[in-house]
Amino acid sequence: MTGELINTGILTTFLNFSNDQASQWNIMTVAIITLLIPVIIISLFIQKFIFSGIINGTIKD
Repeated sequence: MTGELINTGILTTFLNFSNDQASQWNIMTVAIITLLIPVIIISLFIQKFIFSGIINGTIKD
């Protein structure tokens, strides 16, 4: 699935888990959580840099 995910894109891969009859919600949920965990972790680590950049950009010298 990893090679397929890279070649076709995330949205297309998610759409493959859904059809007219039923959707595989358990697989889609696991995939979404797996994709969100690194984003949340990275945003927590760089949060202070983002806010300091915003604050430094608004203050005039």
